[in-house]
Amino acid sequence: MILASMNKRSIVQVFSLDFPDWTCKIDEGSFGLVSAVWATDNRTILTTSELYLRITVWSLVNKRVSYIKNPKKASPGLDFSGDGHYLAVAERRDSEDFISVFSVSSWDLKTHFKTETSDLVSLRWAPDSTTLAVLEICTEVKLLFYCILGQLLSTISPYQTGLGLKSLAFSPTGQFSAAAFYDQSIHIIPYITWKSIAKLQHPNRIEFKELATLPKLDSDLSSEQKMSLVPTVYKEIEYKTQVLSENTMINLQPSGPLKVKQVKYEIVEKRPLDLPSLSPDPEKPNAKIGAGIVSFSSDGRYLLSRNDNQPTVLHIWNVRTLSLDSVLIQCEPITSAAWDPVHCRAAILTGTNKVFLWSPCVCVAVHMLDGTPLTHAMELKWHPDGDKFLILGKHNFLMCYVQSP
Repeated sequence: MILASMNKRSIVQVFSLDFPDWTCKIDEGSFGLVSAVWATDNRTILTTSELYLRITVWSLVNKRVSYIKNPKKASPGLDFSGDGHYLAVAERRDSEDFISVFSVSSWDLKTHFKTETSDLVSLRWAPDSTTLAVLEICTEVKLLFYCILGQLLSTISPYQTGLGLKSLAFSPTGQFSAAAFYDQSIHIIPYITWKSIAKLQHPNRIEFKELATLPKLDSDLSSEQKMSLVPTVYKEIEYKTQVLSENTMINLQPSGPLKVKQVKYEIVEKRPLDLPSLSPDPEKPNAKIGAGIVSFSSDGRYLLSRNDNQPTVLHIWNVRTLSLDSVLIQCEPITSAAWDPVHCRAAILTGTNKVFLWSPCVCVAVHMLDGTPLTHAMELKWHPDGDKFLILGKHNFLMCYVQSP
């Protein structure tokens, strides 16, 4: 079925591909409409009214309607667990934050508890569907983990003053989470203790050996293993290549070679190496500092991050050794970076007509065909099979197919 939400008209329509004559219309009336989403059972629709007065649960099976009052405006303010059994909703009552957990099968309230936050801005289920991560407003340095019953498991607060959490990512298996803070650090948190075990700091300079690991781990490694921890630096460079012009190929006239601008990666051996970085403007809101992009690979072995005050640099960390594995230096700011959901490789966009691919063995630049109708490539999404990905531009999109490694 297809859900179509017309927020300005406060109307939601549902269409069936199997039964074209069947239609459904939901009208929120004077309450207005902010969003409409499918529940994980694919039989229920959740609509949020304007001013966040309530969330309405519409059943397409028995036409039953129920309400969740006082939802909080957050991003996101509701989240379904990975197994699809539960829905967590952030609420605001009497100037305090609460979380309600509902069963998707019956929509009964399972848990309702108060959070130790001054202003909750987001909540996320861990992949194990038993733990909730609660994100505090960025002016507070705090990240909280709650079990499904409402018990506080851990509070991550690495420093006292300054801006707090920037972004959060979970590994696919849920064994680790990565919390990126505005101090340009990433804290690795295991699911067993929900306590930080390592701090990965984005360097401004690459020395001969740049490690972000526990001291005892460094002493336990052999000399060969220590050398493997030295990060590889790939730098995008532009060059011009000569090709035959159209007149030369067709009319056999010596009109001269045609120079085409290309790009490639070059491994930089120079040490120490200063990475390009920007100084954030304190007069502007939403400070461009800290890791705005953080993501684990499909096998959980690697973690990529883009520090916002280093917009042309991508860091790739080895989770096993908790060290910096590779650094990619681009010519243009990185707009998107995403892992293949099947294979251990990442695709990177810089808003140009090129796609960059990284894997533990190689790093390459892929040129799109001439005349490709794509401008301002801003976002990349992989297909679940890992054999193709979608590049979203400002006005159009492009489907790219890749071979399995």
